[in-house]
Formats: sequence, C-alpha cells, structure tokens
Amino acid sequence: MKYLLIAALLLASFSATLADTPAQIAADYRKQAATALVKLKETLEKATAPLVVAQVKAGNIAGADELRE
Repeated sequence: MKYLLIAALLLASFSATLADTPAQIAADYRKQAATALVKLKETLEKATAPLVVAQVKAGNIAGADELRE
C-alpha cells in the first residue's frame, strides 16, 4: 500500500509537470503559425516570380500587378 501511494504521488507530480496550460498552448500555436506563415509567403513569392516575368514580357502590366498583390 505504501508503494502504491508513492507511485501515485510520483505519477501525479510528473503529469502535472508535463501538462501545458491553455496559455502555453496558445503561445506555442502562435509561434508555430507565424513561422509557417513566413515560409508560405516565401514559397508563394518564389512561385509567383516567373509568372510576373511572363506577364511583363507579354505586355500585361495590369496582370503582373495583380499577381504581385
């Protein structure tokens, strides 16, 4: 019985240490979302650049401006 109590106390203290609060979860989510957004913007800029060049070469400046926005 004594060992069962010690094990239960250890388990309770260990799980309480690892548990994230809602504020910690939200902060982590915002941090990861910001990183993902930066990567997404970089990817979109790289993918759009050849399309903008093609529009400018074709003389479609309005279309190139639309792609840049």
